[in-house]
Amino acid sequence: AGTLVVEDDKAGLSGAAGRTMSMKQYWRDDAACRGMGTDVFFPVGDPRSHAVQRTVQQAKEICRGWPVRLDCLEFAVRTGSRGVWGGMTEEQRIHNRLCRSLRSQVLAG
Repeated sequence: AGTLVVEDDKAGLSGAAGRTMSMKQYWRDDAACRGMGTDVFFPVGDPRSHAVQRTVQQAKEICRGWPVRLDCLEFAVRTGSRGVWGGMTEEQRIHNRLCRSLRSQVLAG
């Protein structure tokens, strides 16, 4: 079991595309998960098992209602991170992205 590290080298942190991240990226300083173990956010096992589903639900509860949840979610979407971020699983983030893409295509005609 690891510890979720949410501290970064603020002077030199670069994004996935090599861009320097703005201070907005330091939502991690206020994250509910700061300093918590990683097991709850990155469960191992069959995603359909009750144990993994319970763990994922626990992670979502930690995220729920936290002021920086959307910043966390945006980070996960932008970086393609695995695990529960911003109260959503990787599968949920992929599903939402696909739905938005399809909706945009339909609206564009």
